Amino acid sequence: MKIGIDLDEVLAEFVSAFLQFHNEKYGTKLNKNHFHVYEFEKVLGGTEEDAADKAYEFFGTHHFKNIQPSEGAKKATEKLAKAGHELFVITSRQSEVVEDTKNWLEANFPQTFKEVYFTANKYGRTKSDIQKIDVCKKIGVSLLIEDGLEFALSCAAEGINVLLLDRPWNQGELPKNIKRVSSWDEIFKEIYYLENA
Repeated sequence: MKIGIDLDEVLAEFVSAFLQFHNEKYGTKLNKNHFHVYEFEKVLGGTEEDAADKAYEFFGTHHFKNIQPSEGAKKATEKLAKAGHELFVITSRQSEVVEDTKNWLEANFPQTFKEVYFTANKYGRTKSDIQKIDVCKKIGVSLLIEDGLEFALSCAAEGINVLLLDRPWNQGELPKNIKRVSSWDEIFKEIYYLENA
């Protein structure tokens, strides 16, 4: 099976690392529970441009270089790759950190993914029109593992099954081909079920 996997908050604990940086630099006391939406300006205050500036500042720090993998992600993706699934990272992370991102994936998930695709990001300084659904259709993904509701819904509308990692920012009603999951253990079980259904 060809499986598309989002990066931040699915494979990588981006928000946790970003908040360590932000709290240290700006004297805030923010934690992950403040992220009721995945729009940084609505959590941090300020404008979209301010949020983008902080993201780029974060990219130059050790916090960004040392983002922790999400719990259970390494073991599950390793097992999926060994079982013959083709795994692709499909991220909307800014294109300016392509090399850093690929290096992080190789260090934390060696030889696990066939390819890494970068799509449009509203905080990116280099604009792109490529959407996750475009990549999923192009490479023939039949399952997407995601935490962004908007991406999940656009892929589900095109007939792609989605496993949506439960997060405060992705609440709401879901179509029948999006299944809410709470962990990588559950994701692994769902993939096994989909394969053998």
